[in-house]
Amino acid sequence: SQLSVPSLFEQAIMRWRIAQRMILLIEAWITWLVEVMPTFTEPDAWRVHTLRNVVGAITEDPLAVERLYRAGIPVWYYRLLAFESTVKVQRWVE
Repeated sequence: SQLSVPSLFEQAIMRWRIAQRMILLIEAWITWLVEVMPTFTEPDAWRVHTLRNVVGAITEDPLAVERLYRAGIPVWYYRLLAFESTVKVQRWVE
């Protein structure tokens, strides 16, 4: 049994990190289910709610950006750098 065998310090730290990550994941999942999901089913689901005390999200999906913003979750919207060939670049900045 691994419980009766002392582990190395590095192994103990790794197990602690995994346990901490799982606790944070469970806490985030409970926050999502209890606080955020009900805002999507409310009659006024499309109003912008107050900013929540959460880390936020990064996405390239415009629908996800709108839903998370309206739920009060900080969201960063990124798009690939693309421009039409008719655009003339005067000077590139480093």
